Amino acid sequence: MEKRAPPGDTQRHFEPKTIQPGRPDQGSARGEGRVWIWVGSYGGRRVHFARPGLFSVIIGLLLLVILTAILVAIVLSVLLIGIPVLALIVAVILWRVLRGR
Repeated sequence: MEKRAPPGDTQRHFEPKTIQPGRPDQGSARGEGRVWIWVGSYGGRRVHFARPGLFSVIIGLLLLVILTAILVAIVLSVLLIGIPVLALIVAVILWRVLRGR
């Protein structure tokens, strides 16, 4: 049985389209997708995922390097502050032990 719109309904209805993995979208001009999301008024969605370009890879690597540098800075600051504090605690303990004799 064919679905028909009610007589007063003038809006167009779209059916979701399934694209098989490994097969290019026939509606795409170049056969390669871009990230694009469209949500219709009735909840229909269309999502394309594409391989990242050179610019995206460079930005991703730059963010990774920045996050790594921040992590290294935090670890080094904890070590550089922690070692003198630990030495001070050991010195206080030794001073109290030796003073008590």
